[in-house]
Amino acid sequence: MVVDGEPLLNDDRTDEILNPRLVAEVLSPSTADRDRGSKFTTYRTIPSFREYLLVSQNEPLIEHYWQTDDRRWHLEDLRG
Repeated sequence: MVVDGEPLLNDDRTDEILNPRLVAEVLSPSTADRDRGSKFTTYRTIPSFREYLLVSQNEPLIEHYWQTDDRRWHLEDLRG
């Protein structure tokens, strides 16, 4: 995770950062659908969140999602 400025914590929890800029996840067969679906949907509600990297552990693949200034999300598959 990369944060935007100083990390803002959720109350006294040290495992919840409220201002991520970039989040990277390593996909496993048991979590891939959740990471691409409900987790990504939740992350997109965070105002500072701009980039999401999903790294496959089964093949040489990174899915790079990024948000442009007009708030649109784009995807680039990086293979090999």
